[in-house]
Amino acid sequence: MSDAEALDDDVTDVRAFLLDLLSRGEGEQAVEFAVRALEDLKREHARLLARLASELRARFGRRSEKVSQEQLELFLGQLGDTVPVNAQPGAAIPPPKHKPSPARSRGRKPLPADLPREPYDVPVPPEARTCVECGCEKTTIGYVTSEVLEFVPARFVVKVPRREKVACPKCEAHVEVADDDKLAAGMRPGPGLLSELIVGKWQDALPIERQADRFTRLGIDLASSTLLDWSAFGLDLLAPIAQRITKRVLGSPYVQIDDTTLKVLDPKRKPAVKTGHLWAMVGIEPRLTAFFFAPDWSAAHPAEVLVAFGGHLQGDGYAGYQRLMKPQDDDSEPILSPDRMLACGMHIRRRFEAAAKLGDARGAVALGFFRKLYLIEAECKEGGLSADARLERRRLDSRPLLDELYGWIEKLHTTLVPSSKLYDATRYAIANKESWLRCFDDGQFEIDNGEVERQIRRVALGRKNFLFAGSDAGGVRAAVAYTVLASCRMHDVDPTAYVRDVLRKLADGWPQSRIDDLLPDRWTRTAPA
Repeated sequence: MSDAEALDDDVTDVRAFLLDLLSRGEGEQAVEFAVRALEDLKREHARLLARLASELRARFGRRSEKVSQEQLELFLGQLGDTVPVNAQPGAAIPPPKHKPSPARSRGRKPLPADLPREPYDVPVPPEARTCVECGCEKTTIGYVTSEVLEFVPARFVVKVPRREKVACPKCEAHVEVADDDKLAAGMRPGPGLLSELIVGKWQDALPIERQADRFTRLGIDLASSTLLDWSAFGLDLLAPIAQRITKRVLGSPYVQIDDTTLKVLDPKRKPAVKTGHLWAMVGIEPRLTAFFFAPDWSAAHPAEVLVAFGGHLQGDGYAGYQRLMKPQDDDSEPILSPDRMLACGMHIRRRFEAAAKLGDARGAVALGFFRKLYLIEAECKEGGLSADARLERRRLDSRPLLDELYGWIEKLHTTLVPSSKLYDATRYAIANKESWLRCFDDGQFEIDNGEVERQIRRVALGRKNFLFAGSDAGGVRAAVAYTVLASCRMHDVDPTAYVRDVLRKLADGWPQSRIDDLLPDRWTRTAPA
């Protein structure tokens, strides 16, 4: 039976049921039944429309969550006089005054002075070297110079170390041979090649197969499996750096945390792919980023890592955080006390933004409040306010906005249909109220975990290219790579030079007692000249 035939049968049955009620004189019951059926259909219709709009936006629309002031005013205009004054985008708090950008110099930007210059002569052709009047040979009186920016393709070099051997000429014994300077016995690649592989894949999202194709064009044919083995070796060397970064991040008084998915091959499953997770943690002091891999979304994995953490943790609405706030067994304390959990304002705002863009203008009321809260934060950052000064500014300006916002949210929540997008937004905001307001109680806290979300975008970019990790061990190595490279980005460290230098130092037996000197925030003191 087709869906259309099944629908016809349902309508026929409902019609027969209503007629039967009417024939028995139960008209009120028939009307009540019909009204309830229409309400159910209307609710389901609205849910499907919202889902369709959401899917169409995800497939064809803009991914940005920004809402312009003009668009916000248009939304609020649909609500007339019911909008709170402080939700109006232009009221009370002006946008921060941006510093005027420096005047752009006309003409082309000069090339960096530290680039090597290779002068060469361009002679005048022979037919123009003789004077047309007297026939005398012309002489050089000077040169006209200009600059041409050229690219010299990368090239492979085979280094041939000659390890000295010495012996006693008298005894013809006691032979000594200089140590092998390879990264490991039997390993052919040097630190420069390993650095190129690691940075190419994990920083530039270039899969190993494409790097193999590139190397072939440069004249060396290397199998992808070989390059994978070399890359794994390099990441295993870097593992102590990643472990130390993680330990220092966990020692920070304030950490932002979030996760993203990473497909992992698993031959024991059908299909042979499972969904792993890469968790990112950003510390405030020191400013470093640490990643760790989890084979599934169980709260046991972040619990295992965060057991050593004693500061404030800021994250989204992941249900596993609730497990961290409970004793892991009868004899233990909770890993994370509720008063140390901070919510993310972006995740709260995101749901109101989705409701507004799906046609519910009431979501724009919350967006108006959020716009003002973020303008206050922007002014604090542009003014270079200290933590104490930012806290005072929040007390004076942000707190009244928050009180009015939540008063509006809690009143609206009781009037909404549970299946609507706006209901989901208000429910989430109320559930995270205390933990989000806690962000405004300390000037060092941010009101969202935007920094950690920016860090995991690099993972999302790579995931689109190399698709999956080959195993759980591959996921662990991915966490090592992202930890090292993300921390380099936070301190404007050249990742290629850093990885090349640190690999050599680690292979040469750098002492573990001085491992902190190799971390990206301190590496410049030990970097090669």
